[in-house]
This record gives sequence, structure tokens and C-alpha cells, in this order.
Amino acid sequence: MLRLLIAFLFLLACNLLQAQEYNYKQFTVRDGLPSNTIYDIKQDYEGYIWFATDAGLSRFDGRKFVNYSSQDGLPTAEILQLLPDIKGRLWIISLRNFLSYYYKGKFYTPENDSLLKKLVFKGTIGSISENSLGEIVMTSTRGDHKYFIGADNTVTDISELIEKKIGPGIALSTSRAFRPKSHFFFNYDDSIHNNEKVFSSSQLLLEDGKLTLWLKTKFYPKKKYLVRFEEVNGKIRKIDSVQKPEFKKDFQTVVTRPDKEMIFLPPTDLVLTTQSGCKTCFTPILLGSNGGTLLVDTLNYIYSDLLLPGKNCSRSLQDDEKNIWLGTLGEGVFLLPSREYKTRKLYKEDAEINSINSDGNTIYAGGNYGRLHFLENNNTSTVSFHHLIKLSNNKTGVNRLLQITKMGADLLLSFDGFMLKYNPTTKKTVFGRLDVLKSIQPLNKDTLLVATGRGGFLVNSNTLKVIDTIFRFRTYAAIEANNAWYIGASSGLHKINRNRSTWYMGTAIPPLNNIISQIVQSSDGSLWISTLGGGVVQLKNDTLANHFTLANGLTSNNCKALYADGRFVWVGTEKGLNRIDQLHPEKPILHYTSADGLANNDIHAVYTKDKIVYVGSIEGLTSFDSTKVTSASVCYLNMQQVQVGKQIKSIDSLSEISYKENDFRFDYTGISFRSLDEITYFYRLIGLKDTWDSTRNTSLSFLALPPGRYQLQLFAVNKFGVNSKTISIPFYIKPPFWATWWFRILIACSIVGLVWWLIVRRIKQEQAKAATQNRINELEQQALRSQMNPHFIFNCLNSIQNFLLHNDFEKTNEYLTSFAHLIRQTLDNSSRESISLASEIRYLNSYLDLESMRFAHSFQHAISIDPSIDADNMHIPPMILQPYVENSIRHGLRYRQEGIGSVKVKFERRGNTLLCIVEDNGVGRKKAGELKSFMHVEYQSKGMRLTAERIEAMNRRQETPITVDVIDLSEAGNSTGTQVIVRFPNVFL
Repeated sequence: MLRLLIAFLFLLACNLLQAQEYNYKQFTVRDGLPSNTIYDIKQDYEGYIWFATDAGLSRFDGRKFVNYSSQDGLPTAEILQLLPDIKGRLWIISLRNFLSYYYKGKFYTPENDSLLKKLVFKGTIGSISENSLGEIVMTSTRGDHKYFIGADNTVTDISELIEKKIGPGIALSTSRAFRPKSHFFFNYDDSIHNNEKVFSSSQLLLEDGKLTLWLKTKFYPKKKYLVRFEEVNGKIRKIDSVQKPEFKKDFQTVVTRPDKEMIFLPPTDLVLTTQSGCKTCFTPILLGSNGGTLLVDTLNYIYSDLLLPGKNCSRSLQDDEKNIWLGTLGEGVFLLPSREYKTRKLYKEDAEINSINSDGNTIYAGGNYGRLHFLENNNTSTVSFHHLIKLSNNKTGVNRLLQITKMGADLLLSFDGFMLKYNPTTKKTVFGRLDVLKSIQPLNKDTLLVATGRGGFLVNSNTLKVIDTIFRFRTYAAIEANNAWYIGASSGLHKINRNRSTWYMGTAIPPLNNIISQIVQSSDGSLWISTLGGGVVQLKNDTLANHFTLANGLTSNNCKALYADGRFVWVGTEKGLNRIDQLHPEKPILHYTSADGLANNDIHAVYTKDKIVYVGSIEGLTSFDSTKVTSASVCYLNMQQVQVGKQIKSIDSLSEISYKENDFRFDYTGISFRSLDEITYFYRLIGLKDTWDSTRNTSLSFLALPPGRYQLQLFAVNKFGVNSKTISIPFYIKPPFWATWWFRILIACSIVGLVWWLIVRRIKQEQAKAATQNRINELEQQALRSQMNPHFIFNCLNSIQNFLLHNDFEKTNEYLTSFAHLIRQTLDNSSRESISLASEIRYLNSYLDLESMRFAHSFQHAISIDPSIDADNMHIPPMILQPYVENSIRHGLRYRQEGIGSVKVKFERRGNTLLCIVEDNGVGRKKAGELKSFMHVEYQSKGMRLTAERIEAMNRRQETPITVDVIDLSEAGNSTGTQVIVRFPNVFL
């Protein structure tokens, strides 16, 4: 009887559907499922959908399936039940009574987990459920074990509690436990205890780990009860007991509702499925069977709908975005995004719809092969005009009905092969041979503006014959507005005035140089132009008002369908339907896609009537109430793995990363099943860049990051603008030891110490070198002076010898006295580095007097000094000038043949320089050189060479050198003497 009841309910639900079909998306092994046999479906706290199959476990994020098998740690591949708990564990009941759970990428079994070792079942594990406090109840089908797992993971055997409370001899029936706040409800069969032949059961309440016998009721097979209970002040009380004629069985299984009320439903041959145990309870309730999934309205306690009729359904789930997931035994998983979207296949063999219009309560839809479909009061009919193709010029193709235009009581039909004027009431038709029609606009009762593949024409509305040619090239759309014709062609948009002057608008407005697909005029007079490749353009007074593209919200720039109602402009693309608010075009564009419930994303036509939106596609005619379609959505974001270098790392292990492992890859996924791939990710890596970037990719790579502290911040935004939580992952790349602060300080100190040591060492070396050089120079000076002294003494003794040979004892005595005085001065000066200028002048006077005496006063000599010179306080090196004076006497004046010789010594001051000028009127250097070459070697003077070496040695110790210039004096080409200028820098002043 129950099977007949279910069959009756299926037929009833099918009649209610009125040939409407929901738009399901099917997932099978071709899409990544491990098997098409689905035993259970759950959604966890991270948003993932989990599927239990006979070939393993599968996790789905909206884009890809991640499958787990025994090779990944599952006890067995055939999974029967799942329960995600609030602690993040996924409890898994497998075939052969295996219990395990999955937590943070690892499977736990009794072999590696102490909690699972305490849970021993002799019979098959019947059910597992969790309440809002994180407490879990597990039961077996044989009733031998019912475990209560506290929030602290303590384990209590409920069977022992029942035996202590009620007594022995109790046979516990299969438990169905759900989640009404913090309580658990389940049934037990006490027929053995009370020894009654009729079926009897009682309800048990487990609250805070304590068992209470809540209510005992007796149900008889011939009774028709539907019993409701509610919770008031923590107590459970019965609301009513209502007879329902459509039910023939007892109601034993407890189902919870958000308003804390419970109802009982028949368990036989029906598999009760609810939302994930880790989520709040929901309404409506989905019941799966081998004939589809029944939807139970818990407000009115009736079956309200049938999902997947004829399918062998095993489990169902309504996720956080109100999507319904239906698992089957053999056909995979079906996703129903919304029950608001319904699709009619108006022609079974060929459901494609290319155009839509309406007249009162009748919806007209254009199909292929000349078909015109009618939809009125949920009744459909079709009339075909394809037989007229034999009268047309174009007899090939599918002869699509591309546009339906109302003109009074008639319909103007635009086909690929011809045009037609049709009256739905009288069935009267007028045939026109124009083919490849794209659009028709009635201008008045007698004239039509049509766009065809052969051009734009004015057509007589009564005969459907061309009366004028407006545009001679392929035309896709044409409309009369602003006292002109706007022609949409493959080259773009052309405006043709009444005088036939043409303005190509694509030059001034670049988006209008694309192929124009459709043109409509909205209530405010604006022209809306859809293009293939350039989006949608709004014109006001022939100027660009708005331009909508993929960049600012459209699902695609290829816009095929266009319709303007009183408030919105609807745009159909190959990637879904778009809604633009005419009054507020700056608002975000709303999208409607297969993820929301459309049968297909490739939109051929769109039309609205009384808030109902009709969409034509290859799948048929889809309709939905735009005011009831909810945009409620959630967006989850989960970090799946972090790869550092070539290794997968846990987030907890990123506190310190070696500087050698500075290549990072973050793999993540955003979950919004109503958005699918339309999820944008925003991220920034603090420490590298503080501004936010966006991407559609589900991975981020950062290569060769320098050492330092970083924090990756990431959040997702779905197509409805809902943000996910922000994930923050801090990590630290350790610098190499040579880049650490202590090593840098050590290196800095070492460098400073080394530099200091090198500087001190260099200073000491320079000091030692300078001391050595000074000593060398001093010894050199002494050596030079010692070389010059014998030279001078030899010359003086030679003169004394000459006096003695001539027996001039008086001069000899005078000369010896002067010589002795000069020797004393020489010895005294030679021991000093510098002497006063006055001492030098006295020394030179003594020398000149001695030389004048030796040469029999044959020359004159004079020494003059600049009055500005303080001779007593100015010092110069000793015996620098004497060799030049000696050279003047010995080589200049000595060879003078006529006149009196003269030697003048002058001291002048030029700034900070002392000039010592020795000037003679001798024969000059050239003549003296010639004469000197004939002399014996011992007479050749060494004084000049030794003095030059002394000056060179002194210049090595000072920045400004002593310079010596020798100038040959001449007059009328004849030598008149020699001038020697010795310049002493300010260091000696």
C-alpha cells in the first residue's frame, strides 16, 4: 500500500509541475566523482560538500573534486554515512562497520586514535548525529550500543543508562537522532517489556548526557496520526494529534525544525535525509526514494514537490546558499540551484527557443523549423510554418523564428527563410519572400521597417513587399527614432536621415564600430544597442550616455539578446543573463546563470511580463519570478596547501623558514556554489607590498623573497559581492647568519677594529718611515756638507800655498786669520739645519773678502738686502748660496780679460718667498765651460752638483720646493755675465 501511496504522490507532483522541469546540473565520474553511486552528502563548516560513495570519499569546492580512497588512509572504500562536527572532524561510517574520521588532511582510525578505540559496535552503525553543543550520539542497528560523546570527548554507553532507568529486556530499535538545540531524540521498542502484540514505542530524550523517558505512545496500524511536539521552557509538550488521510503508517522518526517543533514521518521504504549535522536544522524536509525525492512542506505538513522524478535517490542536502544536492544510486549527483527557475521544452525533439513575445495572457516563443509555440495558463501548443519554406528564396537551414513582433491583432514573424504576418485568432497568414530577417518594426499601419541579411528595407505591412531600400548591405537590426533610421550592420551603427544623408556613428563612438546585434528604445527615449564584441551602448540624443562591458559588470561583451522593460534592460550573452538598472545605471549589474538555475548560459532571447522573466535557450523556455529569486549567498575561503620550495608545509611551520627556501606558493579555494568560477580574490603581502591586488586564479606564487617578516592577507568576493573571511598567514624567512644583526655588528666591529689597527699601523709605519727618511736626509746633508768642506778648504789652502810661494808673509798671515774665522763659521753652520739670514750674510761677506784677497782684489763684491726683511728672524739652509758665489768667482770672473769683475748678492721678498740673487759680470756659462774643459780634473768644482743634491734632498721633505734658476745675461748678443736666482718658500721664512 505504501508503494502505491508513493506512486500516487509522484503522479500528483508531476501533475503539479505542468510539464515544467527544474534545471539540474549533473555531476558524474566524468566530472571527477569517484563513483556514480552516492550514499550520503554533507557540507562541513569550511563550506566543502562531501560525498560518500561506494568507491571512496569525495570533496567538492564548486570547481573540482578531490577524492580519497583506502590508499589515502580510509579503512575501506565503500562509505555509507558522514557527519562533519563543529570541531572540524568529518566522521565516516564505512562498510563492514568501520568507524573513522578525517581531520586536517589526515584519516584517523582505531589504530591511531584513542577515542575511536572506545567505540565498539557489534552491529552495523545505524546513525550518527551532533547537537549544537558539540555532543555526538552514535547508534547501532541492533540496538546493542548507543554511544554519547561529550564535547570533551568523554564516551558514555547510552544502553547502560537505559537499562538502569527502565530495566532489562529492552529491545532498542534503529535510532534516528537529529539536532533540536542541545537534545537528542530516538526511539526504542518496548514491546518485549510490556508483552503486547500490538506495536508499541516510546520516545527517549537525552539532554546534557542524562537520559529521560520523555513520552510513551501507542500507535495502531489502522490509526492515522500526525503528532507534533514543541519545546517550552526546556520541556517537551505535545501540541496536537491530527489525522492525515494520505498516511497509512505509524510515525516514528523524529525530524526537527528551526522553530523547535517536531513531526513524525513514516520510515518504511523512505530514506530520511537532512542538512549536514554540523549545520542548523532546516525546512523543508527532503525524502529520497527509488522514484525521486519528495519535498515535505513542514508548515502545512504535506508533500509539496517532487524532485528528480523517476530517479533512484539516496540522499539530499540543502547547503548554506539554499542549493539542493540530490544523490542517486547510479547516476551521480544532481544540483538544483533554485526551485524558482523552471524550464519547459515546448517541443520535445527540438527545444531551442530563439524569440519571445506576449499578447495578454499568451506567451509566444519562436523555435526552429518554422515553429511558433503558445503558452497560456500553463497549457502549451505549437503551430509550424515550415511548409512555407518551399515558397521562399532561401530553402536551406533550420528556418529559425528569429523575432516575434506584435502589430494589433497580428503577429509579424521573422524567419530565416521568409517573413509572415499571422493572426492567431483567425489563423490568416500573409507571406513575404524577404529572407534572413533579423528584426521588424511597425512604423504605421501600412509600413514596416525590416532588417535582413540583404539590407534594410521599408515594407508594405499588407502585402509584405518592399517599397523602399534604406540600406544596401547586410543588416542585423533597424529602428526608427528621433525622426531618423538607425541601422545596425556588420560595420557598426549608421544613422540615416530623411534626406538619406548617412552618418557612420562608429567613428565618433568607437564601441559602435562592432557588429550590431539588436537595438531597442527604452521608456526615456534612450537607444540601447547590443554589439558582438563591444558590449552594450546607451545613446541619449546621439551621444554616448553609458557603455557596459565585461570590465564593468557584463558577463560577456558578446551580447546576443536585448530587451527593455519599464525599469530594467536585460542583456543575454553566451555566458548568462544580465540586468541593468535604467534609473541607476551606476549600480552593479545583476547576473543570472546556470549556477542560479538557468537551463543554459547561452541566451538567445529574453522577455519580461508581470515580473516574470522568460529566457530562451537551446534547452527551451526558462521562466522565473525576478522578485522571488534570492541573491542570498555565502562565500567561504580555505587555504588548501602552502608549498615552500619543493616541500608542502603546514601553516604552523611557517614561523621560521630558511633563507634558502624563499619560493612560496599558496593554493586556496573560494567556495560559493552559486558563483562557481565568478569569484575574485584580493590579496596583499605585507612586508613586500601594502596595497591590495586582485586575481581570479586559485594560487599565488612569490619567488625569491628576501629575508624578513611577511603576512599574506587574502579574502574572496563572490559574484553577489559577498566577502569571505580574511585569511592571514604570517611567516618569517630567516636571514643567513651573515645577514643577522649580531653578525653585522660583529663584522662592523671587526672592520672598525681592523681599520683602526691598519690606520695605527700605517701611522706608525709612516712615522718610522718619516723618521728614517729624516735621518737619511740629515745624514745626507751632513755627508754633502762634509763633501763640500774639504773642497772649500782645499781651495783656501791652495791660495795660502800660493802666498807662501811668493813670500808674501803679511798677506799670508792676514789670509790665515780670515781663513780661520771662515772655517770656524763653516763648521758652526754645517752642524745646523738652518741659520738666520744675518748669519748667512756675514758668512758670505767673510767668504767674499777671503776670495777677493786670494784673487788680489781683482773683483768687486756687494751684498744688499730688502729693508722689509728681518734678517735676524728669517732662516734659510746654510751654505746654499756660497757655492753659487764661489762659481761666479771661480768660473765667471776668473776668465774675464778686461775690466773689473763684480759679484753682487741681493736678498728680496716677493710675498712669502725669499729671492736670493747672485749676479756676476763674468764671461758666462758657455765660455766658462769651454775654458774649464781644458783644466786638470782636480780644479773642476763639485760645489754646484753637491748643492743641487742638497736642495733635492730638502725638497723631498716639503710640499713647496726650493727652486734655482740660472740666467745667462747678455747685451747686443754678447755675454755680460750670469744670474742665479734661488727661491726659498715660506717654510723657511
